[in-house]
Amino acid sequence: MTVLLLLLWGASLARCIWPTSEPYLANQDPPPLELVSTVPEPGDEGVETNGVLVFTFDAPVHPDAVSRETVWLTAGTQDVASARRVSLLDCSVTLRPHTPLIPLLSHRAEVEGVYGFTAGPLAEPFAVVFTTGDSTVVEPSPSTPSLPEVFSAVFASRCAGCHSGALPPAGLNLGTVEEAAAGLINRESTLRPGSTLVVPGRHASSYLMWKLLDLPSVFGDPMPPNGDWPTDRGCANTDADLRLIADWIDGL
Repeated sequence: MTVLLLLLWGASLARCIWPTSEPYLANQDPPPLELVSTVPEPGDEGVETNGVLVFTFDAPVHPDAVSRETVWLTAGTQDVASARRVSLLDCSVTLRPHTPLIPLLSHRAEVEGVYGFTAGPLAEPFAVVFTTGDSTVVEPSPSTPSLPEVFSAVFASRCAGCHSGALPPAGLNLGTVEEAAAGLINRESTLRPGSTLVVPGRHASSYLMWKLLDLPSVFGDPMPPNGDWPTDRGCANTDADLRLIADWIDGL
């Protein structure tokens, strides 16, 4: 019985985890990351006091590159405490101040030294100087999908065919909602020790998203291996299922 189970497990691996010639780590001498756009733009006036600041790049930013030392906001000489969020799907970094900005005051958002999965650090630091107004913006409430929604829309049809049963590939069972939760959330990848499959609240740090987006830091081929999905893995990604998964992770 043990031998039979091992043979079945080996067949499952051959069907769902294909060999690859891609390097385990990204190119060690890649071209520099390039800044594409900012919101607000340099010189903007009347910026809403409760808005967010967005730096958009030409490639996905590595979450390890984003910190208070690489992306920050100041009002005069004072640091403005802010939360930082990396979006792999939009290739962006967002700064969200913890409290509303001071009205009618010059602010300066700066970025330097950030790098991507396939790109080296920015060639030069960049700063956006803008002036706040005295108005606020009404932001829509974020949509937070539940795991049952994600399971029904994606995992059941696209993943469970391989990742289910007694010995699923890489030890990841996505056969049911409960098994998906137990196998993904705060669970370490068996193929890349030290990487967490789903980091609650941080899709950019979740190895599951790295595999789905075919980022160069993954071990083996991207998932799913048959190439029919996702069709769009680039910046400004439009794949609804990928965004559903990212929104679920960010909402945990």
